[in-house]
Amino acid sequence: MAKFGIIGGGAWGLAVAIKSAESGHDVCVWAHSELTAKSILNHKSSKRLPGVSLPDLKASQSLSEVCVGVDTVIVALASQHIKSVLTQLELEPSQTIVLLSKGLLDGEKSPFISDYVRSLFPKNSVMMLSGPNIAIEIAQGKPAASVIAGEDLSLVQSIQNELSSNNFRLYGSSDLKGVECGGIFKNVIAIAAGLCDGLACGDNAKAALMTRGLGEMQKVATFFNGQVETLTGLSGMGDMMTTCLSKNSRNRSFGELLGRGDQAQIDAFTAEKTVEGARTVQLLAEKYPELLRQCPIMAMVHAVLFGTVSPTDAITQLMTRNLISEDE
Repeated sequence: MAKFGIIGGGAWGLAVAIKSAESGHDVCVWAHSELTAKSILNHKSSKRLPGVSLPDLKASQSLSEVCVGVDTVIVALASQHIKSVLTQLELEPSQTIVLLSKGLLDGEKSPFISDYVRSLFPKNSVMMLSGPNIAIEIAQGKPAASVIAGEDLSLVQSIQNELSSNNFRLYGSSDLKGVECGGIFKNVIAIAAGLCDGLACGDNAKAALMTRGLGEMQKVATFFNGQVETLTGLSGMGDMMTTCLSKNSRNRSFGELLGRGDQAQIDAFTAEKTVEGARTVQLLAEKYPELLRQCPIMAMVHAVLFGTVSPTDAITQLMTRNLISEDE
């Protein structure tokens, strides 16, 4: 039996907590709010996973209580909370860090969460778990597969074995940066897919957008030294497909509201939910504008988000660009 400390009581963190507990491991969840911690402990439920009965999980508002003595620390925070929480954390060098968090950070030399965590904990092994992972489905025990990536393949295999089950299958990878890029940039493509839904563009348009969007994800991953082949796998194409198609996808749902143009619903949605793709494309525009210009779908998402182009005009501009070969 391994010991896991999970930092973050949101849907994805709790879904992995469920998988860990079902595999017989000792699991403790850090929750920011007292209400969330009590709900996990006393009621075996969470509003983030409606209808799901949680197994026996420990929960606490104390980071030290959650992380002291555990083998693996799993980080499941929204990217905007990474710095404020993790700078409070003290870890032993032997503890492995597994990142579930997906997004970019501002104000850092490297915007990647994995690089920031390495800078905070240079003696610890850092991994990334990513893939098609709609949290509610995994929590409900529906079959799913994801990727665990890290440079130490023996540790990758260890986590792979500890978390895999008869309904949650993990594949190993040594390409942490490629896996991380898939988890980050598919959110931008999912906003574009939602725009297609909101504008009722149809299945042909959405299929074309997803295919060309995968090409842009590969271009961005290559820029950041990820392996292009990784983006054709579960953590790239697989995750993008789920995020672009699922009704449970926050980024796709946000894009659909943008396409419909209902500002009241957009405001209500963003007040309740984190839209990582919006933050991602904004930081991409600020730090890597030349890279964004090479990615027309992502560039149009940025233009729509910041009001320089309407959703309808964005589709028109994408369709009327200079004709090129599909190899480009």
